[in-house]
Amino acid sequence: KSHSGSGSADRHTAVTSTAAPPPPTTTAAVAAAALPNLLLSADELSAVMATPLHAGPITDSIAEDRDWISEKDCAGAFWPAEIAAYEHSNWTALRAQQLTQEPAGAVTVVQAVVAFPSLSRARDLFVKQEGQWLACSSREFTVSKAGPTQSWTFGGLNHHGDVDTMSATQVGGDISCARAMTLRDNVVIDVSACRPGITAQAVDIANRIAARVPG
Repeated sequence: KSHSGSGSADRHTAVTSTAAPPPPTTTAAVAAAALPNLLLSADELSAVMATPLHAGPITDSIAEDRDWISEKDCAGAFWPAEIAAYEHSNWTALRAQQLTQEPAGAVTVVQAVVAFPSLSRARDLFVKQEGQWLACSSREFTVSKAGPTQSWTFGGLNHHGDVDTMSATQVGGDISCARAMTLRDNVVIDVSACRPGITAQAVDIANRIAARVPG
């Protein structure tokens, strides 16, 4: 199941880690019922993206988009909350939402929060995905989702504080997408933001969500 239908990071599009997750804990600090409260409002995301955005429904299902991307192992690097990233990770609950430009346009955001039984389980996923993003960095790939096949190129893995980020740029187009992932307690925060001239918006969104995590 996919959260969206188009080919941009719509869902919804040697580096050493400097990320520093918080110290280990053995209990789940954030319950599944609290996850929707962590997501940002359409107004706040519209302000971050400098474009009016329409909020789609909040879903609790993980997405499966590997059939639409040429580099199957990079599906989780291109789209948030993908089964390619989270399968076998023991995640317990997920809430994800796509927001799109109104009227229809090239600006999209996907915000997702994924709960785990403990911080250690969440950190395991975070570290695994950091390695996967690194493996996908600088690779070219195609996406054939709900329209003509599009060619994309990943940028490199970067770190902004404890947020990992990586961009993808459409070949021959003006759309770029930025991915951001960070960790708070037992919750992984997984974000994609796409627009012409994308900069640090995905990191800003991830940090704003992280600030809403209790504690």
